[in-house]
Amino acid sequence: MNRESFWFLAGLIAAHPDGRVLGRLRLQRTAYLLQRAGFPSNYLFSLFFGGPYSDGLFAELRMLVQWEVVRETKQDGEAEEPDFLIEAEQSMIPADVRQEVARFGEQIGAVAKSDALILDLAATYFAFRELGSNHDAALQSLKRQKGSKWKPEREAAALGLLASLRLPVTEPVAS
Repeated sequence: MNRESFWFLAGLIAAHPDGRVLGRLRLQRTAYLLQRAGFPSNYLFSLFFGGPYSDGLFAELRMLVQWEVVRETKQDGEAEEPDFLIEAEQSMIPADVRQEVARFGEQIGAVAKSDALILDLAATYFAFRELGSNHDAALQSLKRQKGSKWKPEREAAALGLLASLRLPVTEPVAS
């Protein structure tokens, strides 16, 4: 882990509305898509059933919590697994990191206002594309993997989110 990567993770969290991200999976998907859009992080992601996941990101999140740069609070809810409210304050982030993260404000805003399911579909679709699937094959894999979560209007919203992040949808994905 290098100094910059964990500070950029903290900066990403702090750049969300009210400095909050609800859910570890949401943070994983957000970091994955933003990194693909040029955000200055270098996490290695693997595709799991829930979508792209990085052990390195999770380890750095744990470290930030341990160092009290980021707060994580378990939220009670109806889901099988509890969500965690992840919070960071801009004042805790070095000024140069805040400045670099601010360049991605529009993209962070687009992801932050996206429904969690749309974010899930967008990240999973893009992971299939990175694994070498063309657009049509990635959509078929997405439908198969996400089952009842997939609906045509959700697919359209997920592809729209990717387009707003300036990530390729129908054209080839550079590896």
